[in-house]
Amino acid sequence: MNRNKTIYILGVGHSTPLTIELAQDCGYEVEGLYHFEEGRTGESVYGIPILGTHADLFAEESLKHKQFALSMGNNEVRQKLFDALISKGGTLPNLIHPTAHIARSCSMGAGICIDSYAVLQPNTQIGNNTILRHHVLVCHNSTVGEHSFIAAHSIVGAYLTLGNNLFMGLGAIAISDKVKTIGHHAVIGAGAVLTKPVIPESIMAGNPARCLKSSPENEC
Repeated sequence: MNRNKTIYILGVGHSTPLTIELAQDCGYEVEGLYHFEEGRTGESVYGIPILGTHADLFAEESLKHKQFALSMGNNEVRQKLFDALISKGGTLPNLIHPTAHIARSCSMGAGICIDSYAVLQPNTQIGNNTILRHHVLVCHNSTVGEHSFIAAHSIVGAYLTLGNNLFMGLGAIAISDKVKTIGHHAVIGAGAVLTKPVIPESIMAGNPARCLKSSPENEC
């Protein structure tokens, strides 16, 4: 067994089979799963054993020389686990499906998951621990922040800056030259068409998208 191509996955939930198959499609052997819930150790999920809880894993003195992927869609939970794994010496490789097209000038952080047929055009940047699902298009000269989730068939136009911990639902579109920025912790509903900048911590939905909710510090 090539130990450089073994990986462990944290999280047992709806997105777990996607992460398992992505890792396998990238040539990794999934050694086991870790779950937050006690009492499930020893179960087999999607053919992969649950080896223990997150607490069991982080009780180890060091995670150096071990590789991990995070399967949960919740950005905040994923960020906390990413930081904890890094602090313990763990490695989170980028999982990029073989059918994805990544421009040579694209730059990426660590722990990024990019599913099948996604396209990252030239001069794009993708931050740590961000997930891009199937058929996502990030157009040239755009930046996607850390710990974010972009659902399948979404489009990020050119020359946009997306903040950290944001969520874009299925088929959402951010139009080039109209949006410019999407703030940190924003939530973009499925099918939304963004035609203007999005303030931090807001919820946008519709076509054209309108603000449904915002924080007291950043009112619509």
